[in-house]
Amino acid sequence: MAIVKRQILGSLSGVIGDVVYKQNRGTNYTSIRPKKYKKTKSPNLISSRNRFSKRVAFCRFILQSPLLKLAWNTAKVPGKYPYHKIFKYNHLYISNEKIGYDVQILPDNLSFDFWNFHIDENSFSYEFDPKDVITENLILPYYFIAFIYMHTPVDENSERKEVLILLEEESRDFVSLPNQLNHFDFKVEKGFFQIMNDFQKVLAFPGIIAKNKKGKLVWVQSVSEYLKGESEKIVAVPKVETPKPDEPYRSVIIDIKMKSK
Repeated sequence: MAIVKRQILGSLSGVIGDVVYKQNRGTNYTSIRPKKYKKTKSPNLISSRNRFSKRVAFCRFILQSPLLKLAWNTAKVPGKYPYHKIFKYNHLYISNEKIGYDVQILPDNLSFDFWNFHIDENSFSYEFDPKDVITENLILPYYFIAFIYMHTPVDENSERKEVLILLEEESRDFVSLPNQLNHFDFKVEKGFFQIMNDFQKVLAFPGIIAKNKKGKLVWVQSVSEYLKGESEKIVAVPKVETPKPDEPYRSVIIDIKMKSK
């Protein structure tokens, strides 16, 4: 996009070729007119468009969280804005069918292992060994994060192909126990996870966000864990992408707002 500071034709507006002239608060802007993409029957092109659409949907979903958005914005990773950063980090691990277990909901920072995931129709919890990361370096409040992804419907004809759930919970009184497993149980409504019975595979991505003693935002994450079903490796196919899918990818998004514990 360009700004037209001085010109002899007066105020410009409209389209000339591929150039669009706009006005906003007395300033003239120019931008390139978006291209129109024709429908295609090419399997490769359709797959490419759907893959791109899936990546965009995932990034936008994750960045609905102010906490995750702030973490990506803070991280010193390639990309100017949080969306660009998370897209570049994860584009190889999202196909037009599913999200891979190598996806990261948080950029690289601190890490330790999460253990003993438990999910049923009414609850979700995990355990972790905080080591010295939390007990010595991080201060309350802690923000416990979990991205839960369900895919591969039991009913192949189901229109609901996947479910994305983002859990965020603030704790101002969590007591970290050093040198042993710490347990955290997310607050969810009774029957909330009943939907997982409709899917063959359930994948969880855990994390914790807090500040260190210097007031700097810090986050801890671990590798993802399959709570139901077995893992599948997504093979990246780096082809030319186009930004408009032939048809929208059907998905269900469930978002739980942050609660205090």
